[in-house]
Amino acid sequence: MPVMDHALREGYETSRRMQRRHDPTYYFATRRLPAELRPATHALYGYVRTADQIVDGPRRPATPDGRRAALDAWEAELEAGDASREPIVRALTDAAARHRLPLGELRTYMRSMRIDCAPVRISSWEELVAYMDGSAGSVGRIMAALLGVPARHHSDLGRLGLAFQLANFIRDVREDRRLDRVYLPTEDRERFGVSEDDLAAEHASAEVRALVAQWDLDLTEPYQVRLRRSLGDKAADAAVAEAPNETMATLGEILLTPTRIYARAVLAARSAVRAGGHDVHAIAHITGGGLPGNVPRGLPDGLAARLDPARWRMPSVMRLFGALGGLDDKELRATFNGGLGMTLVVPRAAAERAIGVLAEQRIEAAVVGEVVSTEEAGGARYVEGQVGTLA
Repeated sequence: MPVMDHALREGYETSRRMQRRHDPTYYFATRRLPAELRPATHALYGYVRTADQIVDGPRRPATPDGRRAALDAWEAELEAGDASREPIVRALTDAAARHRLPLGELRTYMRSMRIDCAPVRISSWEELVAYMDGSAGSVGRIMAALLGVPARHHSDLGRLGLAFQLANFIRDVREDRRLDRVYLPTEDRERFGVSEDDLAAEHASAEVRALVAQWDLDLTEPYQVRLRRSLGDKAADAAVAEAPNETMATLGEILLTPTRIYARAVLAARSAVRAGGHDVHAIAHITGGGLPGNVPRGLPDGLAARLDPARWRMPSVMRLFGALGGLDDKELRATFNGGLGMTLVVPRAAAERAIGVLAEQRIEAAVVGEVVSTEEAGGARYVEGQVGTLA
């Protein structure tokens, strides 16, 4: 990238750090782009992530009106362009000039962010499409321009963004309900007899599955049929044998299984560990960025995590993702979680007690690794390998 002044460098670097911290999966995907496109991708992420933090971040304004006012101010900075006081905005403006990015799309994005400032109830499919066009389609069309996609196909990337957003809404329906947000349209929910309480339930009802199935997801396909179709009989048998306790009804039931909420179980485990004179030293919920991006977060400088993948079972659905996406097991652990939803760091003497309490909370747990020095880990914060004799 050509020489630039300090404020521009600061904006690009701040955006890069934000992306690495908040969305490591996207960050490492960005690193696979040509070097000249990465700073612009970081800057775009920095702008939309800041808007997201205004709406949902830990330091967000206390009221819906306050959040909308903050979004107005952030959008006004974008309108100011290279005269903005905000380094991230100046970096994005610079990127737009270098790559001819259609930043006007971000007005649509900000419109959707304003909807999220208060409780959300989407009334119709058309309203949902309009929301998703702002929250995802707009960014897809900007990225299409950056990636050099022919203009006639920019809308295709926008529609791909809508598909990803709809998948997120289906996956996160229970969590969104707790945030007082219901994105699945009221008209459709009424037609299928789905109440808001149904969306908050631990298991998806037949009505919820029917609601989702209308969007051309083949949720009724028997899971093992799809597994064998994608993996072949031998690999499917091995995947099922490795995780025999999985529900094997339909693909829809596998994909609609709610995200595990660990808070109550972790608090119980911590109390038990403390009662034995020890403590829980670190906790990592494995989200975007997989194991390498999440497990080391609770460790101080100088320490690393060494995990032994042979010590836990990878769900067969992960094998299915790998087959569909061309990912090997190591890539699955780095992109998703490989079947390891959370890690706790406890003294070795407390491990058995913690595992027992988690089992009482219906959480399957095992000793899967150890904490070592970064010197022993070759300077890395996360490594994989055999860890020898552990509890």
